[in-house]
Amino acid sequence: MSTKRQLKFIKVGHIKNPYKEKGDLVCKLLSQENDLLFPDKEVWVKLAVDEFLPAVIKEIEKFNSRHLVRFKNVNSEEEAILFQHGNILIEKEIDENISKYSEKLNTCEIDVNSAD
Repeated sequence: MSTKRQLKFIKVGHIKNPYKEKGDLVCKLLSQENDLLFPDKEVWVKLAVDEFLPAVIKEIEKFNSRHLVRFKNVNSEEEAILFQHGNILIEKEIDENISKYSEKLNTCEIDVNSAD
C-alpha cells in the first residue's frame, strides 16, 4: 500500500559550485543568519522542476560572503557536481523560526510517495 503525502518546503539557499576536491559546495544562503542549516539537518536539494534529492548536512561554515556546505556521503568534487546549481530546501514545519523569513523565502510543495 502506498500513501501520498504533500510536504511544504522553503528555499533557504542556492548551491553555486563545488569548492576544491573534498566535496564542499559554495552556497549563497537567503539569510545571513545561519540558524536554519546546521550539522545533521535533513534537507532536500531541488535539481530540476521535478527532481529532488534528500541530503544531510555534515558541515557548514562561513566562506567570504557565502557559505561552504558539505553533505554526508559526498566526499569528492565529482560527487558534489551533482548538486551544482541546486536549491536547498527545508521542511516548513521543522523550525518555528521560519516565519520571520517567510517574506524573503520561496515556498514550494512536493508530492512524496512512501510505501507502508
